[in-house]
Amino acid sequence: PGSAMLELMLCSLLLPAAAMFEEQAGQYDWHKENIGRVTHAVMTGGKAYVATESNVVAGLDTKRGRISWRQILEDNPSEKIVSLLHHQKMLVTLSEPKTVRVWNTRDGSLVWASDSSHAQTNTSHLSTPLRISVQSRISGGSPRA
Repeated sequence: PGSAMLELMLCSLLLPAAAMFEEQAGQYDWHKENIGRVTHAVMTGGKAYVATESNVVAGLDTKRGRISWRQILEDNPSEKIVSLLHHQKMLVTLSEPKTVRVWNTRDGSLVWASDSSHAQTNTSHLSTPLRISVQSRISGGSPRA
């Protein structure tokens, strides 16, 4: 029993340790080269889909640690991704001011987009549930609600 504890202590001294200072928290978290600092993430089946401060949307292969695809949104300082949702083979981003985009998770291609930033502001929809239907162009399936 005593020798096992001594061996464990010696092994722990030989193994490298990874740590960061408290003031570094939030500075180095979730950063991947060529996409920027992650603000939103969805993980499913060995894939991660992310949106970043730099208005990049990307699909990551978590098993290999590689970028599968990435899309850089227009360089518009007033646009900011505020939500990221995953449903079946689609990824939905909601950006302020009032832009919705639907992406194909397989290759990152843009399936559909709507920009209503110039539309008259109407908040009556906030008290009514919203159901969105997206027809998959991949499977040729029927629209689902």
